[in-house]
Amino acid sequence: TPRMRARTSSCGDAWLLSTPRGRNGFWQAWQWAQAPESEWRAWHFTTFDNPHIARAEIEVMRTQMTERAYRQEILAEFIEDGGGVFRKVRDCATAPAQDKPLENHSYVAGFDWALSHDYTVLTLMDVTTKTVALIDRFNGVDYAMQRQRIAAVCQRFNVLALMAEENAMGKPNNDELRRMGLPVRDFTTTQTTKATIIENLAAAFEQAQITLVNDEALIMELESIESRRTASGGVSYAAPAGAHDDMMISLALAWHGVEHSRIQLWV
Repeated sequence: TPRMRARTSSCGDAWLLSTPRGRNGFWQAWQWAQAPESEWRAWHFTTFDNPHIARAEIEVMRTQMTERAYRQEILAEFIEDGGGVFRKVRDCATAPAQDKPLENHSYVAGFDWALSHDYTVLTLMDVTTKTVALIDRFNGVDYAMQRQRIAAVCQRFNVLALMAEENAMGKPNNDELRRMGLPVRDFTTTQTTKATIIENLAAAFEQAQITLVNDEALIMELESIESRRTASGGVSYAAPAGAHDDMMISLALAWHGVEHSRIQLWV
């Protein structure tokens, strides 16, 4: 552009400051600086180099982040795009399913709506032990029957909150569930909110904060989820082409409910 040519002709300087965000333009500029005889120069600093942030605070942040996020946000590393999202899943799959509530235990649920091609999934979590208590997965069932099926489980376990996506068909169905007396909490799914709950769930696995039932379908789905860098520099998460991510979304919503319960929004 004329503006770019004008800057080139004036031989001006430029400082590019950023946290790494995959292999984007900032990464390309970093590569220029690594080349022999380059007129570019690059410096690398981590959060540990910041004299205004206590090391104890950094260690606390580490316990709340995935390894990938820690390496990028704290160690300022360029992380390759793609690859698996959830680690140590099988190590956490040690819990038996619960067919009835345990005395003095509290429960929340995450729910992902579907009708025909995808699966409808209800994931019930024991807040007291941070354990998946029950998974109900089905498809080809009309919405009226789905609502009855969901209500039966939630009422049996006296759930504190049912986290349910409100996008598309979700909102009218959530409203019907509320009329049936269920404590529905609407969740609006966007690229940002979806990434947040998935990253929080991934951190829970890496920190061994969550326990699963030994459900092979759930385990395989979690192990198949991949990350991709978007054009805007963000990260998207999805199953491979032709596969499903309904169980993962339901679990991520349930874990989101557990995290909110811990700060006593509902208990």
